Amino acid sequence: MPRVQGSTNSTNYHYHLKKYVDDDKTQIQEERFFKTQGEIQELYNMKRCSVYHLINSDGTNKKRKYRNIEIIKLSPPIPVYKKVEAMPNGVPN
Repeated sequence: MPRVQGSTNSTNYHYHLKKYVDDDKTQIQEERFFKTQGEIQELYNMKRCSVYHLINSDGTNKKRKYRNIEIIKLSPPIPVYKKVEAMPNGVPN
């Protein structure tokens, strides 16, 4: 049975965002988990197409503005009730 129209996904994290200090991607400044692409858009003031390109790009053609941001789509999604902050390198136990 599909979800009711207009309801929010509050059970799983679907995206893992890493924001790096520099372009070399050696030191992580911020690391967060998100349920929807809309949450990423609101927090970082990004357009929908920019979030899409960060998720689906191969890393060769990134805008200068978002060069230090990496978004990974989690497959399978991580349940919200798990402690994702304690996970090493974003891998669930």
